[in-house]
Amino acid sequence: MAFIELKDVMVIYKPGTPYEAVALENINLSINKGEFLGIIGPTGSGKSTLVQLFNGLIMPHRGKVLVDGIDLSDLKGYQLREIRRRIGLVFQYPENQLFGETVAEDIAFGPRNLGFKEEDVHRRVKEAMEFVGLDYESFKDRSPFTLSGGEMRRTAIAGILAMGPEVLVLDEPSAGMDPRGRREILSRIAGIHKELKIAVVLVSHNMDDIARFAQRVIVLNEGKIVLEGTPQEIFSLGEKIRDLGLDVPPITELVLRLKKRGINIRSDICTVEEAREEILRLLGRR
Repeated sequence: MAFIELKDVMVIYKPGTPYEAVALENINLSINKGEFLGIIGPTGSGKSTLVQLFNGLIMPHRGKVLVDGIDLSDLKGYQLREIRRRIGLVFQYPENQLFGETVAEDIAFGPRNLGFKEEDVHRRVKEAMEFVGLDYESFKDRSPFTLSGGEMRRTAIAGILAMGPEVLVLDEPSAGMDPRGRREILSRIAGIHKELKIAVVLVSHNMDDIARFAQRVIVLNEGKIVLEGTPQEIFSLGEKIRDLGLDVPPITELVLRLKKRGINIRSDICTVEEAREEILRLLGRR
């Protein structure tokens, strides 16, 4: 059974006013435990609104959001707090979520606020820092605001991980980072997915990241899901993706150009590794 389900969901901003706008419409989506889901779409397509539905930060004006079979509209107070522990959301520019005097205090805030015993809080902080690649002794007493951009983002992710989520939702976690920082943070996220076996939902404008890490991709446009499939299925629709104002991964662009020149190469290639295997096959080495 799906862990998160959205059924015929609609979200309206400023309803009943002259500024009323439909942000999401007719959204039907299931997210399974342990999967890695990518969400893409042009600016203003509703991606950030969508992920805020997952843990009840916003509620739909129509339709239902179910988590583990529970309708979020039926929950109040501490019950919603428990949902937000189970589904951790890291916003774009997560360094804006930091506020503690030290890195350890910042990461400890969530589990401490949930009522865990202090020894459990300490253990969770150390484990979360290890998962994101921050040495506990080196970073625990540092101010979050003295860290590099990548370290700040890892601290914000650690703060979510320390609460023991079953789903980690990341809204553009590598926005504004240089290529090295982006690779590092995405590699950490992939490691978390693999080691902790939790579901990851990644919102990104970087098609390389989506192609490399996501098992399934949904494409939003004007508040609706317009495409859904594996990265290979989605990015093989090169022209359709471009018509939505999106790019395809550079390796897919190369493959599609080779295809137009008459080379009998698969059109559903979207990573360097897949391209290497296909080229070796074409050369008769596989």
